[in-house]
Amino acid sequence: MSAAGVPIIEGYHGEDQSDAKLQSEAARIGYPVMIKAVRGGGGKGMRIAHSEAEFHEQLESARREARKSFNDDVMLIEKFVENP
Repeated sequence: MSAAGVPIIEGYHGEDQSDAKLQSEAARIGYPVMIKAVRGGGGKGMRIAHSEAEFHEQLESARREARKSFNDDVMLIEKFVENP
């Protein structure tokens, strides 16, 4: 989409799913961020981290719900836009 000039929300959709990598990408993107289950739907497996201090707790919560709902805990991180 971005190659076609369509504006996209900055994010991380990579294969490295380690806590450290996801937190590093969240810091690069800038808080607040949306933590989303790749296989999600209906709002399940989605959490907002407003700061680095709450990132790990929100990540673990999103992963637990994603595993339970979708049997998969792969996450993506996107910039959360509070006031578009």
